[in-house]
Amino acid sequence: PMGVDTEKFGAATVAPRRLPGWEDAPVLAYLGTLDSSRHLDKVLDTLAILRRSYPGARLLLIGDSPTPSDVARLREYAAALGLGDAIHITGWLTADDALPLLAGADAAISYIPRGELFDISSPTKLLEYLALAVPCVGNDTPDQVRVLSASDAGWLTGSTPEEMAQGVAAIFDNPAAARARAAAGPRFIEENRSYRVRAEQVARSYRALA
Repeated sequence: PMGVDTEKFGAATVAPRRLPGWEDAPVLAYLGTLDSSRHLDKVLDTLAILRRSYPGARLLLIGDSPTPSDVARLREYAAALGLGDAIHITGWLTADDALPLLAGADAAISYIPRGELFDISSPTKLLEYLALAVPCVGNDTPDQVRVLSASDAGWLTGSTPEEMAQGVAAIFDNPAAARARAAAGPRFIEENRSYRVRAEQVARSYRALA
């Protein structure tokens, strides 16, 4: 399983920041690659559903794709849904620039497509959200089920846009309660998925083999 550099992703070390003009909007963030294999049209569909109840909701996509046409298609799909002004794609950012934007969001989403390609993966983005104590939604891939069930620091949903929108809406509906729940994330990551813990586990495995 993947881990997190908790010295870099510590909630106490990152000052939240909002994009200019987004200060009062409900903001949903996604951190990671935007390549077509991620099917981020589902995240845009989630935003479209959310905006029925939260017309001012925005989506911050922190990342990029090595294939420029992937990002162009995302923009085209957003425009077709009437979301052209409701999304912002940052491009690749350093951690120093990306993490404050992520920490400043009201909610974060970790959508991983189901199937053979990604079901064996251990998504890092969900762990990073938890380490920053950002209220987050993750869909039902195996590792995300394990992490969210064990931590109880985020919202586990199905993989449809409707189900993910329900999870995000629960965060938007009660931000204070969502932040209180997310506050359990940093301790869970430090004790279970920090690089320190992962390194100790690997070292014990090597010692057992020797």
